[in-house]
Amino acid sequence: MTYTESTHLNDFIYEFYKGYYGKDLLLKLTNETEIEKDLGITGDDADDFLKELVEKFNLDYSSFDGNKYFGYEHESFDVFFPILRFIFGKKKFLPRAKKDREKLTIGKLNEAIQTGKLI
Repeated sequence: MTYTESTHLNDFIYEFYKGYYGKDLLLKLTNETEIEKDLGITGDDADDFLKELVEKFNLDYSSFDGNKYFGYEHESFDVFFPILRFIFGKKKFLPRAKKDREKLTIGKLNEAIQTGKLI
């Protein structure tokens, strides 16, 4: 990763956050910064974030599974999906429980930019 690539991605994230949420992101971004946990981007917001990211950096996302990384809107108040997970188990069409999700970090996004593929 070059300094320029990292700075370019960071600029994109700061601009997305300001435009989407209407406020500045007051967090120093590092390769370990988690998109969901640290930035609070999840659910529909994550869909919008990823759509803009893929367009901006011209990434192939054909193999990307967002359920691996992100929850759904208002999941902390919802009992519906936990009940479905209990009944059906870990099915691909259900969002993963928070404890089972992989971390999507800025470092992983930088790798995706380098390879041109978001997986």
